[in-house]
Amino acid sequence: MNRITATLVIVTVATSMTGTASADLTLNGAVGLPLNPTAEKSGLLSVQAQATYSDLGSIGGNDFKFYGAHGAAVLNRLEISGGVEKMNAEGRFGNLDQAGLALGVKYALRAVPLVPLRVAAGAGYSRALFRNTHAYLVATQAFPSIGTPLVTAHLGVRYDRFKLNGGDSNRASLYGGAEVPLGLLLGAPDLTLIGEMQSKNAGFSQSKFPYSASLRYRPVGRHPARPFSARFGWQRQGVTGDSGFFAQVSFGF
Repeated sequence: MNRITATLVIVTVATSMTGTASADLTLNGAVGLPLNPTAEKSGLLSVQAQATYSDLGSIGGNDFKFYGAHGAAVLNRLEISGGVEKMNAEGRFGNLDQAGLALGVKYALRAVPLVPLRVAAGAGYSRALFRNTHAYLVATQAFPSIGTPLVTAHLGVRYDRFKLNGGDSNRASLYGGAEVPLGLLLGAPDLTLIGEMQSKNAGFSQSKFPYSASLRYRPVGRHPARPFSARFGWQRQGVTGDSGFFAQVSFGF
């Protein structure tokens, strides 16, 4: 075994032990589903960058559009994420426009070699997303445990605080999601179906339960040192009660 092969083996084993993955980021920057974090992290000693656009719907004549540029980096079991965000509130109430920083931290509580169950806890803050403060505990499991996963499932509990137009909301919720690669089903290894659903996360009168359904395109076996992915679909963040289109483009370093 030459040095290059040995190095690749060491990195691969270390990645499986720490529960890292070449994953996308949430709309606020943590590795995860479009809306909620998972117990996965970006690749070992790597940085994941992502641009996000999301139509969050409308409240009282104001149409909310969310834009963000985020990054996530891993230091052993610790993931640190952050970025810059902007919320455009087009309509009668221009004072609802917001812009600012997003910050997040995630810690892997369980990362056992050769065992696909991962558990992580984290917290974050987003000024632009209705001044959201959140904390969560989440587990991620790949099925089956040996070979290429047919499904990767996520289950978490989360606390959110939102501030909107002078009102406050404090609420706990449950969320779950799944990622289904289409390689074995349709012979399309570059594509993955992603879905998630959450109990109601905000206590405003117009708020409804969040969800997202999306398709991810990630070229397989091409440029592995700099993985690229694009994810797009339909989502409801929950606060406005409306659904809308979203798109995310991610690049790893």
